[in-house]
Amino acid sequence: MAKETLSQYLRNRLLLMGCILAGVFSVLMYTVYNWGLDDSSEHYLLQDAQYAQSLLAAKQSLPVNNNNKQYYLGVSALPDNYRAIVDSHLERVSKGIQYFTFQNADSFTYGIKLPLNDSISSNENLFVFHRFHFNEGDELPGMSIFEVAVLTLLGVLLVMALGATLIYLRVIKSMQALQLFSDQQCLDTACVKDSDQQRALWSMQFTEVQKFALQLQAALQKTHNQTQKERMLIQGLSHELRTPMAITSVALDLLQKKDLDKKVKDKLQKIRVANNDMVSLANTLLSIWKNEKSVSSQNVCVSSLILQIIEGLQSVHLPKGVHFKMAVPGGLSLLVALAPLKIVLENLLRNAVQYSEPGSVYVGANESAIWVENKVSTAQSQSFQEKDCSPSPSPGYGYGLGLYIAQQACNNQGWQLVIESGSFYKASVIVSPNAIM
Repeated sequence: MAKETLSQYLRNRLLLMGCILAGVFSVLMYTVYNWGLDDSSEHYLLQDAQYAQSLLAAKQSLPVNNNNKQYYLGVSALPDNYRAIVDSHLERVSKGIQYFTFQNADSFTYGIKLPLNDSISSNENLFVFHRFHFNEGDELPGMSIFEVAVLTLLGVLLVMALGATLIYLRVIKSMQALQLFSDQQCLDTACVKDSDQQRALWSMQFTEVQKFALQLQAALQKTHNQTQKERMLIQGLSHELRTPMAITSVALDLLQKKDLDKKVKDKLQKIRVANNDMVSLANTLLSIWKNEKSVSSQNVCVSSLILQIIEGLQSVHLPKGVHFKMAVPGGLSLLVALAPLKIVLENLLRNAVQYSEPGSVYVGANESAIWVENKVSTAQSQSFQEKDCSPSPSPGYGYGLGLYIAQQACNNQGWQLVIESGSFYKASVIVSPNAIM
């Protein structure tokens, strides 16, 4: 059983994708934001420095310093807090234009060092500083990081909403159409219109899904046709058996009226029992074909029924070295339909004898189940291994009527047929729905 549905899988993956995209976009936006802030600050620094340079070239004084912008000519004119930082930068780069940044407890400062022409001032540098205070009343250029994060999250949510809508319309609806198509295949074909199936098939917008649906339809149709053939065979077989069995029954009645030897009468009695078994078999096959449950339940003495079946097997053929061991309470009775139970047990016991190693065939029963267990012959065990059928037996083994008929006989009565295969083969008929083996 799958741990999650397709909708749960898509929802979880969309949420994960959204978190990843939000993180990636936030990092990218933060990086781009800082790049833009630095570039814009450096641009305005250079612009102010060039303006101050033009004033010096015109023999005018530098602009007046204020809380946000300061202008200094030469390192000696720098305040002490600026000089230590500038000196460390000048040690690394002594020539050309240089930008630097630093911050303290209440402000963040961008600075520029602009070398002056000899015509203005020999071997002097012009320093310009832009200070941005952290006070709430001072507005920094551009958006804050919080605003960037909120906009990014809103964008990701919008993308996720659009993506989820498209995925739902294409994938989820396609899966729903496949489920509807599958449900239609499980219904009676006469109750489902071809137009409904074509509509469901057309709703599967993916080629792979449509191909799977058509393969499913073909497989179900093949299984349905095969089942119909089996049911027709069972129907024909049950009707064909009734005619000779009726004739045999009439002939036995006529012979019973004659004065015959006791040995002959005993043989005729065995023939009558076999004939009655065949009639029960025909009736059971017919009920399977009609998918009807036998309502003629009666109290069946389990030990007597099993002994009767064993006696019949011993009179026909019993392989050398094979014998029966019963673990059935003598007074155990079950309220069940006799004919189906007898047919199933006859086949289980017959095939247990046929495919068993020399030794015991164990027969047991309790208030909820009857089981037959035998050691599988070496040849049959090798056949299982070659066909890789473990732990399930091959359909030809264990049931004279075939696996389908035996299972149907149990299913029609509300029983369970449980097969356990290994070195020992065990078949259990659970006649109580609440039984635990």
